Amino acid sequence: MPLARYCDEISHFAAIGGGMGSSEWEGKSEWLRYGAATAAPATRRGVADLLAELDAVEGRVEAEVLAALLRSVRPDLLEMRPWLRFGSRTYRRNLLRRRPHYEALLLCWRPGQHSPVHDHRGSSGAVAVLTGEATEVCFGGPPGGPLRAATYQRLPAGSVVSSSDDDIHLVANWSRPARPLVTLHVYSPPLSGMQIYPREQIVPVSATEVDEIDSPPRRARVIPMPSSRLRAVREA
Repeated sequence: MPLARYCDEISHFAAIGGGMGSSEWEGKSEWLRYGAATAAPATRRGVADLLAELDAVEGRVEAEVLAALLRSVRPDLLEMRPWLRFGSRTYRRNLLRRRPHYEALLLCWRPGQHSPVHDHRGSSGAVAVLTGEATEVCFGGPPGGPLRAATYQRLPAGSVVSSSDDDIHLVANWSRPARPLVTLHVYSPPLSGMQIYPREQIVPVSATEVDEIDSPPRRARVIPMPSSRLRAVREA
């Protein structure tokens, strides 16, 4: 199935509330369920349980706690059909719930889409990869100076990562083979002081480096990131 049609069918399926029986859809799209092999339906905790726990707390929740909460649930994309929405030009942020002390979002990414280089200043955050494969690039540099890619890691479905305040990164769907990516994000408190860093502050790459590398990393461990991997950021 062509990739564009694949993404469109996901969005269409969400929009109409499911155009086919669950078993038929799951047979065609094995990625639709997250954690089905590790949690029995009778005991699986979903996104509703996650939101209920977050509603019950007060004040800022630290990043490690948010990550632990995300690891404790096995969200089912079928229960989040109303929020499965993909953007044609950029990734799409779909709000699940916002309270004074937290917000939860479902982000949908077509292949090649990525966030800007940014931090989460003033907030703790955690991200769970529900389906597909995400790439996280972390940056570092002197205060006010240029930003250099420090590390990158490939995050397959089931991965959970966290960040706080001045951690600088980008998230991308550079999966191979190309496929849609869906991620669940929780921030506490809701993002308000997030800073997006301009391209001019990122260490530039040469045309030669850009032409030499055309695919994301294929190893799951954290390894130094070639500066040429920033091509997509520089072209954004």
